[in-house]
Amino acid sequence: MLFNLGTVRSAQGDAAAAVDLLRRAVAMDPGFVDAQYNLGVASAAIGDRTGARLAYEAVLRNRPGDSNAAWNLGLVLYEEGRRAQARDLLRQAVAQDPALAARLPADVTLTP
Repeated sequence: MLFNLGTVRSAQGDAAAAVDLLRRAVAMDPGFVDAQYNLGVASAAIGDRTGARLAYEAVLRNRPGDSNAAWNLGLVLYEEGRRAQARDLLRQAVAQDPALAARLPADVTLTP
């Protein structure tokens, strides 16, 4: 229920409410990977890089091959100035899903 409400709030553009609801959903079930992923998206939307990073890391611990979580975590790490780690994750994500390369922000490069 909390996951669904959080997802709806996020879709409606109320990322702050989504974060609250999704945090509660994750607290009830820390292994709920989709809730962790959506929490990462909503946290990033409100500028909470730490919250987004922690959520995406949790997704990758539980679902290591998740190219979208790797991609989003790579972008967060890039914004935090952790360029080498970011590039590794972004390259990994693009290797898994080449379509992601088209979404690479102009200021982000995959080469050192």
